[in-house]
Amino acid sequence: MCGFPIVNIGGGAQRFYGLGAGTALADQLVNQHTETAYDNASYIRGKHQFKFGFEFHHSAYNGLGAPGNFDGTLNFQGDLAFTANGGSTALQDFLAGKPTSGSILVNPVQ
Repeated sequence: MCGFPIVNIGGGAQRFYGLGAGTALADQLVNQHTETAYDNASYIRGKHQFKFGFEFHHSAYNGLGAPGNFDGTLNFQGDLAFTANGGSTALQDFLAGKPTSGSILVNPVQ
């Protein structure tokens, strides 16, 4: 995974939802091809023993990958950065790096 998570900040007048790279991405078509080649060789001259070999594997995946919420979600609702003077706002929690909750997609099911 790489990129920014979806960030949701607050409610009421201070409300920013769906910030981050994850919201702009839909499922993406993936065309992945992997090719692997192996070679084998043996040569013994006395009493004759020769072996030769070659092995080739080609794997292909064509389908959907990179779901839209792949990098996770962070939610900021307020009252975590400080409690004095009525508590912090959601934006202040965001700037202080104090999320209310978060999630990340682990081992996506395809």
